[in-house]
Order: sequence, then structure tokens, then C-alpha cells
Amino acid sequence: MTLNIRNSGAMNITLVAYTVKDSVGNQYTKMNWNGPSWSPNQVVTVNIMIDRSAFTFQPKTTYSIEVTSARNNLFTFTITA
Repeated sequence: MTLNIRNSGAMNITLVAYTVKDSVGNQYTKMNWNGPSWSPNQVVTVNIMIDRSAFTFQPKTTYSIEVTSARNNLFTFTITA
């Protein structure tokens, strides 16, 4: 899954973890992720990968994606694959 995220804040952002949950409660978490870093008012493309897991993105299924910044801020997105 690819997300385009704009930093609308006043400080740089670095992403360090993410969790993907499907509508029936299955989830995949990537901790200690070397996610992107970017400056205010910039857009970055973020690839959310589900690796080495039985959990896969299914077409027409809704997912909740939560990304965590190095400052422990949580950003949640709801998407349909």
C-alpha cells in the first residue's frame, strides 16, 4: 500500500512504526521501522509493506493504518485496497 502524506506541522517528522488492521481484527505491526523523514509542507510517499506474514492486503477490503512518529505522535488513515 502506498500513502502520500503531507507534513502540515511546523517541525520535521520521522516515522518509526506502523500497524495495519483489517475489518475482522487481524493486524500486522512493524516496529523499529526505518521510515521516512521530511520537513514541514513537504509530501512524502510512504510504502506500507506486509512482509513475511500470512496477513495480506485484499481487494475491496477496508483497513486502518496507524503510523507512529519518533515523537510518539499517532496518525491514522482508513483506506480500501
